[in-house]
Amino acid sequence: MANLRDGEHPPKPPLALAVGVIGHRPNRLGEGAATRIAADVDVALAGMADAMAAARTRHGAVFGEGTVLSLVTSLAEGADRIAARAMAARQKSGDVTCVLDVVLPFTAEIFAADFTEESSREEFKGMLAGARAVLELPGERAAEASAYEAAAYTVLEQSDIVLAVWDGGPSGGRRGA
Repeated sequence: MANLRDGEHPPKPPLALAVGVIGHRPNRLGEGAATRIAADVDVALAGMADAMAAARTRHGAVFGEGTVLSLVTSLAEGADRIAARAMAARQKSGDVTCVLDVVLPFTAEIFAADFTEESSREEFKGMLAGARAVLELPGERAAEASAYEAAAYTVLEQSDIVLAVWDGGPSGGRRGA
């Protein structure tokens, strides 16, 4: 329950927007795509932060303290990480606080096994450590397709807006491949 100030009722919600990201892993993004995607994600996040600041200016009386833009992601290699890097570069965009909220299909330790390169596992751990919140779903490797699907649906359900990074081709399965 929100803290009430003297005479403040009902409590005012913070101005918050959750942006989910779903998309392909590196094998589907193509050469040079990461730079283009990062630039596009940055433009989208900047536009959202600007819109939130404008909403705060115009309608600030209806909101409580704080303006938070969150990125909801599973931190898989590819689209998820590209967006997470773009969000990390923003940290604070004017009066808008930018945060990372993570949804994992398994425990972090099990999910980290998806990343074959040590540098990727280290990046994952660093991003995870900097997240505002981490939700580890109870998925199992024996049913990994269902676990990845549950994580994707959770990202979608927790998001007000979704950025989809898609190559235009058919799905490569439930893992974003």
